Amino acid sequence: MTKILFTGDSIIARPFFNHQGETELKTLIKSVPFAFTNLEVLPIDFKGHHAARSDGAHFSAPRSVLPDLQSAGFNLFSCANNHMLDYGETGLKTLIDHLKENDVSYSGVGRTLGEASAPTYLDINDTVVSLISCASTVFAETVAGERNDFTEGRYGVNPMRYGLEYHLDEENFSHMSQLFVSLGLDQMMRQSQDLGFVSRKLESNAEVLYFHDFNHRVQNGITAKFVNSGVNEIKTFINQTDATRQIKWIEEAKRRSDICIVSLHAHESKYERQYPADFIGEFARVAIDHGADVVVCHGPHLLRGIEIYEGKPIFYSLGNFIGMNDLVEKLPAGSYDRFGLSSDLLPSEVFDMRSEGGKKGFPGLDDFWITVIPVVKFDGDDVVEIELHAVRMNNESVQHRGKPYLVYGDEAQYVIEHVAGLSDELGTEIVMRGDVGIVLL
Repeated sequence: MTKILFTGDSIIARPFFNHQGETELKTLIKSVPFAFTNLEVLPIDFKGHHAARSDGAHFSAPRSVLPDLQSAGFNLFSCANNHMLDYGETGLKTLIDHLKENDVSYSGVGRTLGEASAPTYLDINDTVVSLISCASTVFAETVAGERNDFTEGRYGVNPMRYGLEYHLDEENFSHMSQLFVSLGLDQMMRQSQDLGFVSRKLESNAEVLYFHDFNHRVQNGITAKFVNSGVNEIKTFINQTDATRQIKWIEEAKRRSDICIVSLHAHESKYERQYPADFIGEFARVAIDHGADVVVCHGPHLLRGIEIYEGKPIFYSLGNFIGMNDLVEKLPAGSYDRFGLSSDLLPSEVFDMRSEGGKKGFPGLDDFWITVIPVVKFDGDDVVEIELHAVRMNNESVQHRGKPYLVYGDEAQYVIEHVAGLSDELGTEIVMRGDVGIVLL
C-alpha cells in the first residue's frame, strides 16, 4: 500500500514549519511517503526583473521557505502556475537553480517547452511516483518555448490552454454583427488579413463572428469568437496542441512509474467560481484515459468538488494550503502600478487598502480560508481509500495570517460538508468518519 498526500496552493511568505515543533499537521504530512503541493511563490529573495504584468501581486519570498516546506515533509512540487514569471526569466532561472540545489522533485517549468512539459519521478520504498504539472491560467509571455537549430528556447511554464467561444441566440448574434460593422472591426479585420497578420481562415459569416482588433492589440483590443447557436452561454474546450503534448508525457510517465499524478493550475470557472470551466473536466478525464491515476487542480483559491472517474480521483480545486498573500515582504513598482497605488506605501498598507482591512476580496471570503488535505491510498495503482482532513488557515492576526492548521469537531464537519455538497453534484458521496471525510469509491 502507498499513500500520497495532496495540498493546494502554497503561498508561503516566510518560513514557519521548521520553527514550530511537531504539530499535528506536520505529523500528518510526514506520516506518508509522498506529499504534494503547488509552489505559488518564487523563493528567490526577490531577485530578477519584475514582470510588466502579473496576475495579482508579484509573489516572491526568502529562499528559506523552500527548505522549510521540505522540512514539513513535502517532496513533490508543482511549479506550473501564473506567478512563475513574476520576476522574469531571470527569476525563473534562479528558482530552477534553487530547486536543483535543494534536490527537489518538481515539474511544470523549464528552460524550454520540453523541459517544462516533462515529468519528475520520485522513488521511495520501491514505489515510483511521477508528476506532470501544467497550467491553463497563463499569459502568452509566460509560456515556455522550444529551441530550434537557430535560436535558444524560452524559460517558462508548461501550458494547458483552452479554446473560448461566446454562444448567442439569433437576436443577440444579429446585434453583435451590427456592432462589428458599426465599429469598423470588419474593415480592420480585412486589413490585418491583407497584411498577413491574421489568418484568412478567420472569416465571419451568418454562423460565426470573429472579433480580432489587431490594430489595438497592444492595448488588449477585442479578440473573441461569437457563435450563432441559439443559446446564450460561454463555452470552453481543451487546446488540442497542448492536450496532445500532455498526453504524450502522461503515457511516458505511466510507463516509467507506478503512480502518475497530473497537476493543473486553473482559475477558470463557469458563472460561479466554485464550478470549474468545462475544459478542466474535459482535460482531467482525457488525462486519466491516458494513464493518470490522480488529477489534482488548484488556482481559484477556494475548494471545488471531487469527481471519481474510472476509479480515479479528480480534485477540481484544493484551494489554499498556505495563504500568506498579505505577508509578501517586498513589492516591485509594477505591483503598485497595477493597483493604482502610490509607491511610497508599505506592503502592509497596499494589502490593507486592497482588501479594506480584510473586508473584501479573497481575505473577506470564508471559503478562502478553508480547505481539505486528501490522503489517497493505493494498492498498486488502484485507489482503495481517500481520506479528507479538514484545514483552516489563520485569519485572526496579520502576523500569523495564512498559516494552516487541522480542525476538528464542528469545524471539521463544516469543512467536509462544504466539499461534500460540491462533490455530490459530480456524483461523489463523502461521509464523516470521526473528524475525517471519507470519499466513497
